[in-house]
Amino acid sequence: LTQVAGELLKNNPEERLSFEGEDEEFAFEVVDAMVELGRTHLQDALPDEAGRFAFLEHMLSFAKHSYMPLASRSLGLWYKLLQESASSVASGGQRSVLPSEAVLFLMQLAAEQLQQRNCKVPQLDDEVPIYFDDFEEFKEFITAYRQRLSGIVRYSAVALPDQALHTTASRLTDAISQAKVATNSMSASAEAQSETMEAARGALEAAAVFSESTVKAVWDAVNAKALSDEAKMARKHAFCQVL
Repeated sequence: LTQVAGELLKNNPEERLSFEGEDEEFAFEVVDAMVELGRTHLQDALPDEAGRFAFLEHMLSFAKHSYMPLASRSLGLWYKLLQESASSVASGGQRSVLPSEAVLFLMQLAAEQLQQRNCKVPQLDDEVPIYFDDFEEFKEFITAYRQRLSGIVRYSAVALPDQALHTTASRLTDAISQAKVATNSMSASAEAQSETMEAARGALEAAAVFSESTVKAVWDAVNAKALSDEAKMARKHAFCQVL
């Protein structure tokens, strides 16, 4: 299965695996099979570290694919693995299911996807991509996709709370700076100005969703665990910096 996925991701996968591409349906089937395998039998099916690494690397590639119906299918695996990692950390486990580097990468990936995919709640006057039958299907998909990305952020924050808070502060700062630049910009045309403002709005909304998911997850974890007074004060100080 890992080898098949690797072959799919070769030779112009952006075109071949996208809407009406020659391997679109086959890619759906492969990703669905990989999600099911990874969610239930990852350690047993791939006992060696190199095999698991290749498997997970391919799933990351699918998650970053520009064709959202394909990318969204891979999120089920990451949601499940991060949920297990967060549960392990919250219960006092020595380590998460995923390495900390992988958790941090997924946290950043979800943040980038929230912004790049423009995952705002669709409005009636928004353009509906051709691979959705109608506006309602599009809205339902985007809403579910946004919720899944938020869940990935939330579980990543439980597993790596300090890194999550740092990332939150950084993304909010960048988004606010982008909004200030957009507000003060003097674009050559009204169209260019509109695009600049829309990009800034998207960055702010993505940062807000990321922040809301992170802060709530970390705060709930703080309240649930018997932290020392010193650790609580340090974490509250981090919250103050974010807020």
